[in-house]
Amino acid sequence: MTRVLCAAMGRRRIDFARELGRGLSAYQDRLASWWLDRTADAAHRRAYRRIADYIADSFPRPPRRITDYGCGAGHLLAQLARRFPRARLSGYDASGPLLDSARRRLAFAGRRVDLAETVLPDSSLPRGACDLVTMSFPNLLPPAPAGELRRCEQRLSGAEREAARALSAAGTDGYARLLYDRVLAHDVHRLLRRGGICVRVEYCGARREDIARRDLERLELAEGSLADGAVRPFFRVVASRYVRSRVIEDVFQQSRRRADRTGGYSITILRSL
Repeated sequence: MTRVLCAAMGRRRIDFARELGRGLSAYQDRLASWWLDRTADAAHRRAYRRIADYIADSFPRPPRRITDYGCGAGHLLAQLARRFPRARLSGYDASGPLLDSARRRLAFAGRRVDLAETVLPDSSLPRGACDLVTMSFPNLLPPAPAGELRRCEQRLSGAEREAARALSAAGTDGYARLLYDRVLAHDVHRLLRRGGICVRVEYCGARREDIARRDLERLELAEGSLADGAVRPFFRVVASRYVRSRVIEDVFQQSRRRADRTGGYSITILRSL
């Protein structure tokens, strides 16, 4: 599901601040319906095809085990199932309605696919089993946002916490979000075999090399690639591609800021260290 949410579902306005305040239950009804509507448009369908093509072109040998972390309605997983017909595929998400849609979409792949409803991060998922893990337009929310900060701090090192404090914007929200994203990156890393690949797809307004240095450092901390003093990277950036796309309207519809109406998404390939 998406990290950034819009202010309307179809023609009906949604109070997203209130919906997100409900926690994960919001993704069992109204926000799940919104995302199903959003991914049905031409821009999102085209994006998933392009992402899958980029992944397929980046693998000299087909991956044997693929996991979509926060798979939503299964659009990307279905594209990957077609491009890698011998791969075993897994998808994890916390939304029952989205997983129901994913099961229908992936029915053609039969027993090659395993979909499970779970709250991410989930330390019980199989470790070191995957060649490829994808995260596309992720909106992975803490099950209890108000109480998640302490749990995240306990799971990270002092150096990681200090880096998050230094890089976060004023207030606790930016710090908490960085910590949570870092925990998710660790969770993804545990799923991969050594040398395995993580592909992250994020909304953005510019190429990776054009992002302001401090914003890039926040991104690197969140994805696990930051190498700065005592902070040890567990991913290395292999490649990144920026694609202009109308999917950026997901961002605009939330913020209503003109600047958020221009851009697209980035596809970043990270190798597990």
